[in-house]
Amino acid sequence: MEHMYNEAGEELKPHGEVDGEEENKHNEEGEGRRRLDEADRKEITVELEKYSQPLNAQQPGVYNICHDQVAPDTVNVQNALAIGSEQSRQFSVSLSSEFHKTIKKKVKTMELLKKSVTVKGKAIYDVVTLFGRLLVVGQQRSIDIADVFQFELSPVPPALIDEYGCLRKGDKAVLVKSLSVSVTTPYAPDVVLVDTGQLVNHVIWPVSETTGDLAASFGTRLAHYPPVSKKVVLFDRYDREAPNAKDHERTSKGRANEVRLTPNTPLPWREIILHNSKNKNLLNNILCNYPLPHNIQLVAMLDCVVTHEEADVIICSYMLKAVAVGAQTIRILSDDTDVFVLLEYWTSKMRVVAKIQMEKWNGDILDINETVQRIGPKTCSQLLGIHAQSGCDTVSYPFGKENKSALKLLEIYIPGLDQVLGQPGAIHAQLQETA
Repeated sequence: MEHMYNEAGEELKPHGEVDGEEENKHNEEGEGRRRLDEADRKEITVELEKYSQPLNAQQPGVYNICHDQVAPDTVNVQNALAIGSEQSRQFSVSLSSEFHKTIKKKVKTMELLKKSVTVKGKAIYDVVTLFGRLLVVGQQRSIDIADVFQFELSPVPPALIDEYGCLRKGDKAVLVKSLSVSVTTPYAPDVVLVDTGQLVNHVIWPVSETTGDLAASFGTRLAHYPPVSKKVVLFDRYDREAPNAKDHERTSKGRANEVRLTPNTPLPWREIILHNSKNKNLLNNILCNYPLPHNIQLVAMLDCVVTHEEADVIICSYMLKAVAVGAQTIRILSDDTDVFVLLEYWTSKMRVVAKIQMEKWNGDILDINETVQRIGPKTCSQLLGIHAQSGCDTVSYPFGKENKSALKLLEIYIPGLDQVLGQPGAIHAQLQETA
């Protein structure tokens, strides 16, 4: 078995360097990457020595050395040398007449084994196996914990990633369905607050036309509100350097290149803008220069009353600002569960008397004040913490413990929970004791 490892190691070693400066070298062929690869090879070799020889003739067949899964009879990698020799002989014989004929791959490896199972059109992977492989490779890596903490982390390690490499996301909509109360008599709003991140998905995207046409689409979409209602369109801030959870999720669907967008250039496809933060930031800055009819105001990042990057938080800040200046009915146009939770929390905490409504894009209107009355101030104060622990935009949820489980937790009595959850002054010792 040792000679097999040695041969594999020789195959994996990088090619020799040329004299003088190296030219046209790929980024992954740098000295740092080579040292890491060498350490990985040694660690993998040590790990493999712990298991039995999978190609031993005394074994019942080829099998996976980690989880002992036996390969089907179609796997013939153990006969690779004989198969290759026969193919080489046949190729030599046929040189005069079949030189351009395709050489078929006849060696079947463990790649034939299923890596995933498709359920309802979605590929389900064995996350435990993926995580185990990650641990084997990463054992020798020197990791600076300060660098790790620059990124968003899950409250529970098994929930860090799903099988696609993104934060584990639960069904957040169950929270709204379980708690919300619909408006019985929708009053005309004094102020309408709009999340642009959702608005761009609910307008006609003018491909090959200009940003001015997109701004006009905004006006058309919001024109049905009364002319006296002030419509405030709010943008996310995309001036951060480190990507957040949403960025990683969008990247998994395909990253778009940066575009040179001006007020006069044709708009590319919607996805090219939405899958690149710099493109979205550029589009937002251009859109804010257009005056719109129907009492619509596009708020640029520099003019925003808060510096937070998330539109969810910005919307709630503008809601409280509208209340402070005397607005009687405020409507938030959004489908976002995070916005719903924030509205419940702040409406209860600030004892807002003005009518706060949340309008979904399908036309349904939720009564935030009535929902606060229904669930009570204690639940409202705990709702923010429960939601943060069970899967909001910036954290994933512990495996099997999403919003539905969190709601059940609020319905039962837990001694001391109301003294720590939703209480900014709670100390760490109280949190540990309650947990």
